[in-house]
Amino acid sequence: MRDIEELPGLEEKAIALLHGAGLETVEKFIASDAVEILERLKAVGMRLEEEIRPPSQNLIEAWQTTGRELLEKEVRLSGREAVEVSPESLEKAGVAISSLPVGRVFEIESSIEPVAPFEHSKGWKRKIEDDDLVGEPAPRVRQKAGEAFRSLSGNQKVEPWRERRNRGVPHPQAGFVRWAAALTVAVTLLGMLSLIGLITVGIMAFGFGFQPPPRIAFAFVPFPLALMLYLLLGIRARCQFCGQRCFVSKNCQKHEHAVRSILGFGFAAARDALLFTSFRCMYCGSKTRLKS
Repeated sequence: MRDIEELPGLEEKAIALLHGAGLETVEKFIASDAVEILERLKAVGMRLEEEIRPPSQNLIEAWQTTGRELLEKEVRLSGREAVEVSPESLEKAGVAISSLPVGRVFEIESSIEPVAPFEHSKGWKRKIEDDDLVGEPAPRVRQKAGEAFRSLSGNQKVEPWRERRNRGVPHPQAGFVRWAAALTVAVTLLGMLSLIGLITVGIMAFGFGFQPPPRIAFAFVPFPLALMLYLLLGIRARCQFCGQRCFVSKNCQKHEHAVRSILGFGFAAARDALLFTSFRCMYCGSKTRLKS
């Protein structure tokens, strides 16, 4: 079993609440109902000396989705085959049978499909007698692969592309998040251009004796203005599920589905928000839509 501390996006306070609620493993956490988990976390938070505010129900459901993806990835990497598990062992492991996903079961068709009778040539008996062969050739059958069980992931692959596409959940402050994304992209690009300009002017001034005119300083004014707006507004945009800043990257473990670019996670999320009007949170992995 995977320890609950291995779940990406959990902070120390959340881990303490989950341990106090008896949810020490990822399996127990994803097998429980989100409403029930929220009530248990509220009770645990009130009993602690320093009262801890429990997370929201949407954040708990996002963590459960991340836990399922974590376990599915582990199963795919391990390459282990599925085995039959008794209900008693599931109950002993703390997994409720009613919470398990249901797959679609199909009837098993016969693996042998009859074919049209084989027509022999007129002289086949005579040829067998001449070659001193005994008996008739074995009838040929055509093997047909039957499918007894199809997983939920297999059914999703068959669905059309438009139905499978996850556009994300609408953000309640979509306009503000778009402005924050624009400021993030502007500050990053203007900072790079300003740095390149300073290096170029320095090389020309000290290496070739170039005297830059005073008006060249106006070329560097947009960067500090954009930086001030970014510090006032850009960093205030937060994810509606985990509450983390959307376009500010911290030195911590990111979600496995987080989008990354050569300029970092925050720039990649802001770029997607501007170009595709949707982005994925780098911390909890939830996808947010900025357009209805």
